[in-house]
Amino acid sequence: MKKAIFWDSDGTLLYGNESFKCSLIRAFQKFGYSLEEDNARNFMRSVCSWYVPEKDHSDKNGEEWWEELLGEIRGFCEGYEVAKARDF
Repeated sequence: MKKAIFWDSDGTLLYGNESFKCSLIRAFQKFGYSLEEDNARNFMRSVCSWYVPEKDHSDKNGEEWWEELLGEIRGFCEGYEVAKARDF
């Protein structure tokens, strides 16, 4: 019997709990900020590479990919005037 592993990047094969979105909302709440679920979902769907396949990331290694994603998250947080406690 041949075995296979399927990787599901946050809802590409199945409808999961949208873990990145949920984590962002929880982080906002933990520090006393409010973030509507639709705003979090729309943001994550605009920056996470698995939702934006037309955006080419082939020139980035893993560290560069994460730095770009975390930069997008920083900018999003700044737009909500989230206090900067420390760098990611």
